[in-house]
Amino acid sequence: MGKALIGYTLGLMSGPPLGGLLYERGGYRAPFIFCGAITLLDFICRAFIIEEREEIVNALREQGMSNEAMEEEAQVVARRKQERQETSSSFRNLLKSKRLIGCVLVTACNAFVFSGAEPTVPLHLASKFDLSSEKIGLVFMAFSLPTITSPLSAILTPILGEISAVVRSTGTGDGFARAYAMFNMAFSVGVLVGPVVCGLIYEHFGFWAICLTMSGVLFLVTPVVILWIGGIDQKRQDLAKYKEEEKAKQSTQSASSRSLLAHSKYSIEFHQEQSLELGTRGGTSTLDLDQQRDNGN
Repeated sequence: MGKALIGYTLGLMSGPPLGGLLYERGGYRAPFIFCGAITLLDFICRAFIIEEREEIVNALREQGMSNEAMEEEAQVVARRKQERQETSSSFRNLLKSKRLIGCVLVTACNAFVFSGAEPTVPLHLASKFDLSSEKIGLVFMAFSLPTITSPLSAILTPILGEISAVVRSTGTGDGFARAYAMFNMAFSVGVLVGPVVCGLIYEHFGFWAICLTMSGVLFLVTPVVILWIGGIDQKRQDLAKYKEEEKAKQSTQSASSRSLLAHSKYSIEFHQEQSLELGTRGGTSTLDLDQQRDNGN
């Protein structure tokens, strides 16, 4: 997922400088025409990657509604009803996870901060430093450049990995789609709220209030990251379970060692008794032979 998000990052990097350049050279309509062309190209590409799916019910209707076909259709309807029930229960299980809620909050706050900077930073740069649209686009390119390390950030701050871990821990079979849908919803809410709130704050209080607001949002979400994300409770449970398993394993090994030691002692004693018995028999026969030789002489 981190590698796939590089495309999103490249769009963030190339969009502002291209938009500024088009606005400077082609006027106000040029960026919109360019975005429309890109959207049309994206639609065409999506049309080619749609997977073909054949519904069982339609296939049965084409073949004729025999008794077996009716039974199979009834099974399909029952299976879909069961899947809808499992969907609602799995969604509730996901919402009970603090770990997933923490990921959603972090995603929303991150989107709020980045989307809130998009309408306010250009206004501040234009009014404070008298920069053109092209130069402001270059500033945003530098602003988005570190995000190209998405695969590395997936290791350092694994939000998507956290979501996958939550789905696996809850045991919901198809919960990945719902979890990532919640991730996208949180990102969309942050993108929707950020420009509106930050625009109002910038209009009434100025750019310093924007910086203070963003810092406050990040500061408030920090305890969520520390306490909920990372599965600290689950790690503690796993650690306690591991200690119990190790303790049981050690007790089992010690019991088996004692049993083996007792068996070894018994084997040694048994072999000693056998050796003494054989030695006694052998000694007696030797004395008898000596006496017989003396008598013969």
